Amino acid sequence: MSKEVYLAGTITNLKDRGRTWRQNMQNWLEERGEVVFSPPDRELELFTKYDIPPSVLYCDSNKVSPSVKGQLLGDILDFDLDRIEYYSKYCIFYITECSWGTAGELTYALRLRIPVYIVTKQRLRSFAAARPKGTQARIFQNFDQLKNFLKYTYGLKVRK
Repeated sequence: MSKEVYLAGTITNLKDRGRTWRQNMQNWLEERGEVVFSPPDRELELFTKYDIPPSVLYCDSNKVSPSVKGQLLGDILDFDLDRIEYYSKYCIFYITECSWGTAGELTYALRLRIPVYIVTKQRLRSFAAARPKGTQARIFQNFDQLKNFLKYTYGLKVRK
């Protein structure tokens, strides 16, 4: 399997669970020959395995027992971290708010020295000082800046 681009970012509390930005970025990357992994696409398989509708997991609800919810979240976390470790060429993070899952993925990718590209309007002043030495990480204010960087850095051109 070829190395892929991992799309990470907040899912909880977003009206579309982050699908719009992921789909736009995935389309752009795939037009340029990149293989892309988007975690929400995989999660639907796990919801089916546990017979849980996705809307129940991402809200405060007593419809799912804490043990089942914990097992499902653990499966999601294990799968996503394995995907980062074994398959990712680089990771793109879209950070709109604090998210434990996204923070964990970011930390893990940095620790593994996988290049990380973050799109956010949030101020991350301490990020440069706090990240592990020798890691490749860049912060962009918008997706156009990121795309220009990726075109130059990875030679991404539209494939015919």
